[in-house]
Amino acid sequence: MASLTTSAAAATELKAMFSNKLTRITVILVILWCFFDALNRFTDKTINSNDSDNAVTIAALSAPQLSEHAFSELNKSYQQYISKTVDKKNTQVGLTAAEQAKQQGELKSFFIGDNKLQLKAVIQNQPQNLIALIQVENITSGIKTIEKFSPNTLVYGYKLTIEKNTQVKLSKQKSKNHNAESGQEQSNPQEIILTMYTSKA
Repeated sequence: MASLTTSAAAATELKAMFSNKLTRITVILVILWCFFDALNRFTDKTINSNDSDNAVTIAALSAPQLSEHAFSELNKSYQQYISKTVDKKNTQVGLTAAEQAKQQGELKSFFIGDNKLQLKAVIQNQPQNLIALIQVENITSGIKTIEKFSPNTLVYGYKLTIEKNTQVKLSKQKSKNHNAESGQEQSNPQEIILTMYTSKA
């Protein structure tokens, strides 16, 4: 019974609402808008489907090519600007012997003769046995090899000692100098700390 009275009350409310002219105009406009929206959507789909059927294929444009005659004429006109002499610059890649002898301290790469040495790793081969892996690059040929060196072995004339897992020390006695003041001969060792990473100052 209660549901009948609620539905009757809703029906009278609806009659009262639709008796208002503003409500009727609003409802009519909404219905018209929905109709035109559906119509536009339907016609847009049919137009788009027709367009895809008549689609134009677009071909890539090829770059213009010069004929052989035009190419040779162009080369002839530029010949006056091309230098006939080849500049022979100093193509020294490494260091001179004097510069190599002056190498000292902490370095990331070290030059010995035609070779450039770089420490790549320090590994433990057996318990208490460390091995330094050094990349040796021949600077004239460009050939790179990785060589293994144990502590206290000679690396191209330099004695190798392993300092840390990122550093090795290469030392070599330089020629002896005579000290005029003391009257004794002094030897100047060359010590290089070859490191994987240089410390930032």
